[in-house]
Amino acid sequence: MEKALKDFLISESKNYDAGYVKFQGNYYAFFKESGDYVSTPVEYSVLERSFKILAEEKINFFFKVLEGFIHNSNGKITPVFSRLGLLESKIEETKDLSEFRGVDRIFQKIVKSTKELMDIYDLMSGFMVYYGLEEKGSLNLKRFFDGLHHALITDREIKHKVVFNFQVEEYINISVNNRDFTKAVYFLAESVLSLVRGKEDVLNFNVSVEKGEKISIMFSFEKKPFEISGDENLNWDTLKSVMLYKLFKDIAEKNGWNISETPEGVRVEV
Repeated sequence: MEKALKDFLISESKNYDAGYVKFQGNYYAFFKESGDYVSTPVEYSVLERSFKILAEEKINFFFKVLEGFIHNSNGKITPVFSRLGLLESKIEETKDLSEFRGVDRIFQKIVKSTKELMDIYDLMSGFMVYYGLEEKGSLNLKRFFDGLHHALITDREIKHKVVFNFQVEEYINISVNNRDFTKAVYFLAESVLSLVRGKEDVLNFNVSVEKGEKISIMFSFEKKPFEISGDENLNWDTLKSVMLYKLFKDIAEKNGWNISETPEGVRVEV
């Protein structure tokens, strides 16, 4: 048994110096020591509590990094945009001079790109605001998912491995506990993204929203955490996926949202 577990860790845990796995129905904590794997059995209840702490630390760190990135970037880009405004009249004065022909078009492209960058920072800032609100309130789904998209693709690997498609009308708002909704969607996304990190797979992550008696949000993706068999041996990536998905469901249940697992993905009714 010990050799089989060590072989499993060597095969499945190359990218990690520490973590958890499920092997032959039991759970183990592992870490690398002098190039060798050391493992210790853990009860599921202990693993569940420890993982929840890890997940909370991860999402808090994620938002702290975003906050620092946006704060530092805005400090640089806002003065640039202001100075471009001061230059506009000068560009207009020189655009008809032969030696400056075409400079106005180049200038407008620079202004457009700078404005688009500022819009991205604005969407990400709005997304962070939702996470900071610990009470029930209105949340605009278009701004939320646009902000989520730009936040997730700050991870270069995700940017090049996941194709995001959000079909959300601008007018659709929902009344939810903003922090719970943000955490639930983040945990759901991470449960799916955990299955492609460090692999060659490419994933489509689609979100569509319908407004009826309730707001129906459909998350579609090819790799589904809820289809992972409870009888399988699970490496750290796959176990993370399963447990993040459980955190998503726990938040949904606490808030009374309806969840339906479908062949396409997960439908959430709020």
